Amino acid sequence: MAIRSITAQRRYLNQIGDFESFKLLLDTLPDTAFFIKDVKGRVMLFNHRSCEIYNVHHESEILGKTDYDLHPKPLADKYTHDDRQVMRTRKPITNAIELAPNNSNRLVVYSKAPVFDRKGKVIGVAGVYRFVDDISDAPDWYGRFSGVIEYIHANYPKSLRLDDLAQRTNTSERQLERRFIKVFGIGIVDYILRVRINAALTLLETTTRTVSDIANAVGFYDHSHFIRNFKRLRGCSPKQYRALRAPSGL
Repeated sequence: MAIRSITAQRRYLNQIGDFESFKLLLDTLPDTAFFIKDVKGRVMLFNHRSCEIYNVHHESEILGKTDYDLHPKPLADKYTHDDRQVMRTRKPITNAIELAPNNSNRLVVYSKAPVFDRKGKVIGVAGVYRFVDDISDAPDWYGRFSGVIEYIHANYPKSLRLDDLAQRTNTSERQLERRFIKVFGIGIVDYILRVRINAALTLLETTTRTVSDIANAVGFYDHSHFIRNFKRLRGCSPKQYRALRAPSGL
């Protein structure tokens, strides 16, 4: 009976010629982003939530672009590596954690699966993800690793020692670094820098504090170091960012 049911299912699904109904349903998902990319990594489909995350009005603004068009290289390298692994092995990745695609320091839980044509050839990868807003949203394996993430987010303005962070996960500094690179595609120092820079963005947008004051407030004690890293991650200086993003009157 089970074999007959599977055969009937495949026969039925092979008859489907219009994807629009599925796209409509995917657009109704309030907190889940969905995408499909082809074998060259070009975006072929974005649902409404994906468009919100990338701050575009319609998927047509994203279609045909790759991760290297949309993200900093370290993040694009991580996403591309995962996509190629899924397509090469023909096996999905399920309930993994990585940095959010909107260049923030938030995390997402994601799953990816290969896309096949009717002859069984891999023609791309499909994926879903949602933000991890609290630990209950994370996969079971996340465990102790979440503690160091929470600690960084709560204490980023302070001087953070790698040995102290490693102790919080009962691992060595080298093991902690490897874990960060495996999960996020960047090392723990770069992750801390990302958290600090994103905190600076909020202050630049919502306050009139000087750039030097903001640098100190988010954990940079060398003004030039702050400027260099801000430009590296955001592509402009803090003053340029404020001019573009801060409301009039600030």
